[in-house]
Amino acid sequence: MTCRRMLVYASTRTATGWRVSINAEGLPPVSEEAPTSEEAKAAAYAHVQRLADESAARGQPLNLDDYAVQLQFDPEEVFQ
Repeated sequence: MTCRRMLVYASTRTATGWRVSINAEGLPPVSEEAPTSEEAKAAAYAHVQRLADESAARGQPLNLDDYAVQLQFDPEEVFQ
C-alpha cells in the first residue's frame, strides 16, 4: 500500500471576513484572508498553484492524486 501525503483545507470566519488555510505535505503552509470566502479561496488556490509551479520547475512535480484531502469548513459557510 502506498502512503499518501496529507492536504488539509480549512475555511474559517474571522472578525474581518474569511481565512482559507491549505497545508499540504511538501509545500509551505498557505493562509489567505479576504472579505468573502470566495475571495479567500481564490487567493489561497492561486498561492498553492504558484508553489506547485515552483516545485515542478525544480523537477519535483506535485499531483493532487498523491494526496489524501481533508476539508474543514466553518458551519456558517456550510449553512449559508
